[in-house]
Amino acid sequence: LVAGDGHQLRTQSGILTKVTRTVDLSYLTAVDMRQGPAARITRCYPIYLKAGSFGGGDVPCCLYRVGREHYLQDLIPDCPLWTKLGVVPLKKRSIPAFLAFPGVCGGTALVLYLVSRWALPQVSWILGVLVLLCLFWAFFQLEGFFREGVTCLGEDRILVRYVKGYTHHRVMVVTPYAGYWFYQTPYNMPYGRGTLRIRLPAGQHLRVRSILKEGLRRELGKENIQ
Repeated sequence: LVAGDGHQLRTQSGILTKVTRTVDLSYLTAVDMRQGPAARITRCYPIYLKAGSFGGGDVPCCLYRVGREHYLQDLIPDCPLWTKLGVVPLKKRSIPAFLAFPGVCGGTALVLYLVSRWALPQVSWILGVLVLLCLFWAFFQLEGFFREGVTCLGEDRILVRYVKGYTHHRVMVVTPYAGYWFYQTPYNMPYGRGTLRIRLPAGQHLRVRSILKEGLRRELGKENIQ
């Protein structure tokens, strides 16, 4: 059950134990829409709120269905999470930043699978499933290569898109009290790219990989990013 009046949002969840959460939207710091595999199939995306020291918990405040933008707009005014954004600039973007870890895990699982076919055939199917999971993981990370980025939505509002595991996050940050870290390695420094970390007041970290420093300065309006 979800109810809102434009100033407060009240949610009630649970079967045996009823839990009621009330969030004052004036203290809202971020709105997180998560697009996992199941959510993409059903076209129904969970929305998590972060306000003050409240990190959102493990229960979404509401579900966003494709084609029902007005419903979310009534609950949380000025929340354009569904805004269609194109592919971010890809020139000199680091592919290893996105595919190195799933590639190493997938390659190791594939080698073990091939060895098990000869030495221990009865466990080959387990390693085969692991190889498939790594392939799906690499596919979602490849989406991050094309989609991860930061977009300015107005004063003290930015839209952050990043991929974590099998989930694509679209987070609208609405607080001026977030912390920003931008760091570069010797590999990506010549290309003007680096990794951005955003720390919200509740302690959550958002990470955007291989982002252009000049584009970040323009979107965030922070000329002191070195």
